[in-house]
Amino acid sequence: LKESRHLLALFLIASTAIPVFYIPALLWGQHSNLAIAEYWRWWVVHLWVEGFFEVFATVVMAFLFTRMGLLGLRTATTSVLFSTVIFLFGGIIGTFHHLYFSGTPTGVIAFGASFSALEVVPLVLIGFEAYENLTRSRARKWVAAYKWPIYFFISVAFWNLVG
Repeated sequence: LKESRHLLALFLIASTAIPVFYIPALLWGQHSNLAIAEYWRWWVVHLWVEGFFEVFATVVMAFLFTRMGLLGLRTATTSVLFSTVIFLFGGIIGTFHHLYFSGTPTGVIAFGASFSALEVVPLVLIGFEAYENLTRSRARKWVAAYKWPIYFFISVAFWNLVG
């Protein structure tokens, strides 16, 4: 039970970080320079969507799958921490794949695209392990009752990979 508190703490931190880090996108006024406001809003939104939201999605899926018994607590915590590390070290670098419009060299764009592609790996691993555990535990009565919600959660990981 004590180990599950770590995952719950990560869930609460990610849930708090989403609105806190989105607020700066709204801090512009009537006399703000529109170009500067749009520039900062662009960075906030991209770091928010491609960073904190990925961590949040991984935490939520890990939390739900752990509670359903489809994912081990150790795997869930490791995946969430891996997702957080990828975001912290590659968050800004991962947004470089958007800078094609400003004449950024191809190597920088490719480097950014590589880090951006890594952001979905922990969530996909969680979805894959949950699916594997689901196929092994079909004999349990509760699995049949919640088949479609479980498939929905697993498909979140799949569509995060291809979408």
